[in-house]
Amino acid sequence: MSEASLEQVRQVFPSMTREAIRVRNLRRERDNTVRGNLDFVAPTADDKKALQKKIAALRSRLKEGRATNYDVLSEVLDFFFIQHDSDTNCSPDRVGNFDGPIYQSCPIERTEDTMYLTTSLSIQNLVTTVEKHSGSCNGILAANRTTMMGHAGRVSLSCENGHGFNWNSSPYLPNGRLLVNYRLLHGFYAAGVREETYEVITGGANMGSVKYAYRKSFFDNYSQHVHEEAVESMESALLEEIASEDRRMATGIDVMSDARHGTRRNTKHTDVVFLGDLSHKCIRKELVSKQDDSCSQRHEMVGVRRFYNWADEKGVPILVHGHDNNASVNKFLREDRPDTVSSNDTWHVTKAIGKDLKKISMGTNRNRNITWHPDLSDKVSSIKTHCYWTMKHAKQYLKDNGDTPQTRTEAANHLRDNLDSVVSHYQENHTNCHPTSRCRTQENYESSFRPLESQAAVDLLRKTLRKSSLYKHPEHYIDCKDTHYVESFNNVALLYHDKRIAFRKTGYKFRSDLTCLDWNENVDRPASSPRSGMDRRRNGRLHRMRSTRHHLKRKTYRWRQAVWRRFMAKDYGQ
Repeated sequence: MSEASLEQVRQVFPSMTREAIRVRNLRRERDNTVRGNLDFVAPTADDKKALQKKIAALRSRLKEGRATNYDVLSEVLDFFFIQHDSDTNCSPDRVGNFDGPIYQSCPIERTEDTMYLTTSLSIQNLVTTVEKHSGSCNGILAANRTTMMGHAGRVSLSCENGHGFNWNSSPYLPNGRLLVNYRLLHGFYAAGVREETYEVITGGANMGSVKYAYRKSFFDNYSQHVHEEAVESMESALLEEIASEDRRMATGIDVMSDARHGTRRNTKHTDVVFLGDLSHKCIRKELVSKQDDSCSQRHEMVGVRRFYNWADEKGVPILVHGHDNNASVNKFLREDRPDTVSSNDTWHVTKAIGKDLKKISMGTNRNRNITWHPDLSDKVSSIKTHCYWTMKHAKQYLKDNGDTPQTRTEAANHLRDNLDSVVSHYQENHTNCHPTSRCRTQENYESSFRPLESQAAVDLLRKTLRKSSLYKHPEHYIDCKDTHYVESFNNVALLYHDKRIAFRKTGYKFRSDLTCLDWNENVDRPASSPRSGMDRRRNGRLHRMRSTRHHLKRKTYRWRQAVWRRFMAKDYGQ
């Protein structure tokens, strides 16, 4: 039937109009439903009319104006129970305990979304704002635009009813700066990350980046707080060194020092660090640059002079100063600091002796028996071990007989005599060997080394030992000091300023302070899970491991939190 003929039929038969058909359909639906009545008593007639107007307004908004009184009542009750988190059973599918989505998948087209940082306070602020909106509007909020403010984001949200607001992912500090930007820059700078690395990480992660001017302003303020924290750490280390139980009867402290150049060649900056002999913590560090002395080889001596001026101001006498055989330092202590004992490192002098022994134990056939001899090839390692023993024996002599000028002279002479006995020992003449030696105490002793029968070999060995610093200046080694802790400190410094990169003075000083804080907090940290005699199954059998293994605890970084609190205290006026 065409549209024109249908309109003619509707004009002739009123029951075929659209309105009549809709009324019949509603009557059929009502015949299949259950009718219910809800009586209420209003205080006045005006209150009754006001309530009816509210119901009519809500009915016009629901289901495009075709909602019934049941729809209105159900919507109002569901909204109430959702807002009040009730456990009622009126509508189990809408109220009660709410379990949010635990797992959220990410489509591949959203894997490159811009990321920003937020805090718990900002998330709570977002939840509170959304709850207030849902209390007055049924519209669904949607994020329309995100503006990056460094590592923070400003998200614009709005609904279809025209409501909207801007949400910042970070709260503001009293100085007007965003908290997440400060926190992330604090983490980057405290880790010693360079500016180039920072830009690569943030750019690759697409998480926003703080501009250079902002970072420079932050760094100028932050580096000052790091320096103050480092100064307090060194002062605390000095007090710990002075108050040590082993120092209660002494009039001063022992230190060990070393110089670390900022670059491998022609360095512009040099760190001269001083560690306490007992606590092994950094009590002082001096930064020397080419502005102080154009020759980088003299930087260590400049730092040593500054250190002793500082010690004089503090009123802290230095009893023994251990270093790695720097001739200028030895001369300075001998001439200007007669009350301080100059003690050279045992490892460096023994390493030098080992190099010289290798030169006389191997070579070309042309120089055989002239500059080297084959009878000395099997004695290099044992002679180095004997050098260590002579220094330890001299230290024990001082401990047993008292540390006086006379006993120090006697210990130095004993050290020389013990070195001279090496040559006669390998000639199978043990008259000058120490009484506790195995060659003197064991009957029918037979050496496992080839005896020295050639006079050329004897002369080469004696000449090499007597030209060593250990033999010429035994007074520098009778305390048996080593500086391996300072070498470890220099190794930690590589984490914060690499020798391949030349930093400016401000950046170099800042990274030196980070090294000091890291070292003082973690040096000599205890070991966890010490295991001795561990069983290990090998080829189906259990074997008892004789070696003892210690697993060090993980490094701590409490100093980073201390720097952050100091940094924030200034902004909050505390």
